Amino acid sequence: SLAALDPAAALRLAEALGAEVETLVASDLPAAILAHARARNATHLVLGRGRPPRWRRLLGRTLSAALLRAARDFTLHMVPDPAAAPARPSAVPREREWPRGLAWALVPAGIALVVALGFAAEGWLPERMLGMVFLALTVAMSAAFGPWHAAASALLGFLCWNFFFLAPRYTLGIAEPADWLGLGTFALVALLLAGTTGRLGRSMRIARARMAALGRLVEFSRRLGGPGGLPELLPAVAEEAARAAGVPVLCDAELLYRAVRAAGSAARFVGITGTNGKSTTTALLHHLLARAGRAVAVGGNLGPAAIGLPILNQDGIYVLEMSSYMLERLAELRFDLGLMLNLTPDHIDRHGDMPGYAAAKAHLFDRQGGGDLAIIGMDDEWGPRFAEGRAARVVPISGHAPQPGGVWAEGRLLRDDQGPIADLDRAAALPGAHNAQNAAAAVAAALALGLGRAEIAAGLASFPGLPHRQERVGTRAGILFVNDSKATNADSAAPALASYGRVVWIAGGVPKQGGIEALAPLFPRIARAVLIGQAAEAFAATLARHGIPAELAGTLEAAVPAAFAAARAEGAGTVLLSPACASFDQFSGFEARGDAFRALVAALPEDA
Repeated sequence: SLAALDPAAALRLAEALGAEVETLVASDLPAAILAHARARNATHLVLGRGRPPRWRRLLGRTLSAALLRAARDFTLHMVPDPAAAPARPSAVPREREWPRGLAWALVPAGIALVVALGFAAEGWLPERMLGMVFLALTVAMSAAFGPWHAAASALLGFLCWNFFFLAPRYTLGIAEPADWLGLGTFALVALLLAGTTGRLGRSMRIARARMAALGRLVEFSRRLGGPGGLPELLPAVAEEAARAAGVPVLCDAELLYRAVRAAGSAARFVGITGTNGKSTTTALLHHLLARAGRAVAVGGNLGPAAIGLPILNQDGIYVLEMSSYMLERLAELRFDLGLMLNLTPDHIDRHGDMPGYAAAKAHLFDRQGGGDLAIIGMDDEWGPRFAEGRAARVVPISGHAPQPGGVWAEGRLLRDDQGPIADLDRAAALPGAHNAQNAAAAVAAALALGLGRAEIAAGLASFPGLPHRQERVGTRAGILFVNDSKATNADSAAPALASYGRVVWIAGGVPKQGGIEALAPLFPRIARAVLIGQAAEAFAATLARHGIPAELAGTLEAAVPAAFAAARAEGAGTVLLSPACASFDQFSGFEARGDAFRALVAALPEDA
């Protein structure tokens, strides 16, 4: 219903919530939803409260009813309270609802009134003038009730005028040729006015209602987007109702933990959180462990859902990416290793402020004891705060500064107190300073889990990276093509721009607030920009102010060959897709955009 109101607002809301957005076009919507959910290993479906037509509700033909019948392997949630989200108001009012019987009763009553008026005015009002009175009644019925009531009024008026007032009276016969003409003209004009006046009346009612409707829309937008509005959406209402009923609210990682312990397994749990780098660090640690032959399962916020992971044996290891939402819904889960990468402002609409956000993240360390590890990034002001008072042993990590007792990067060399561990220049999938901290965290965890230094170095070098996150998709004529489609705003595009030499930059899409001005310190690295989507002209204007040449390609299909040609002409070594924009003007999501880029690069000739 949000998308029906304003697709752009719905997309902005989804991004604020960290949700994946995809457009489904299907004749069988329930089947499409279930197929989409199963493909992504979803376990829960949440439906907002709607108002389908009454006949659909009676016949069980609503979307919720269809999903209840078909979604046997999902947990289906319905919003129990309309206050969960502001009701979507309509800018088009409903037709005026007169009682059906009363509206039809007023038609013969009006005709009878005109007939009585005709008899009362007999002698001074000519019989033929009564036709105008009947015609006026038809117009009134059309404006008040619609064309069908007006048509009935026209028919009854035609018959009564002829029967009561035209000679010969009290018969339906017509004696005068002029009366034939008058009745025919009356019938034609009455029917035309019935339709025209009905439409005009409806338009007037809509126009009068729009001012009030716009006021409701403004209030709706204020409640939806205003400070503190997002926590009032669907999950909060269900959670409050559950807590009020004494029902615990748990995330699926908690359920996995209970299932593993109930099966008698002492498998270890590693939880990874932070504002940035969670997915890369989770995938990297999983890769290091799997390559070393450890029994390991990965999931959580990264996917697949934790509840779907297998039960591992005693020496198994679960590597779980944990969001702040998941961490708030733990009760018994104790992480043997908790990795806190960093903390910068995010999800403030839910947590209220940075201390609230930090408190949610700190649940990662709940229930840890002296035999557990807290691996904490020290590259922001929150790291030392998280390290204070921990019951677990703290292992500090950093992407640039020495950390006694921990792991850190010295340039591109990872080290600990015993000396060098690995050279990140051999890890092609981990470019940039931001990945140095991610790698340090994964290496610290791998060391704690018993991996050798040689195993770790080999694993870092073979790590393939995550799709759409500085993914190296190919080389043509010596030019590297990098897919960083996940970069949907300027902040997330900055690491990629900082990680390579001179680049031809493919950017654009649905712009975010603030544009790309914040990237100005990195503009000298751009040999030429090739711009796409809605943001193309605005980005071109920003780049022009800084003397950076830009080309408006419009679509990604046109941008890739244009960027290839520009890279060869400018001597740039890299073509970088790091759009700094959402993708919804041309694609269903950043994954679809990245997949299209990969396919377009594969189709390029070696020489152009």
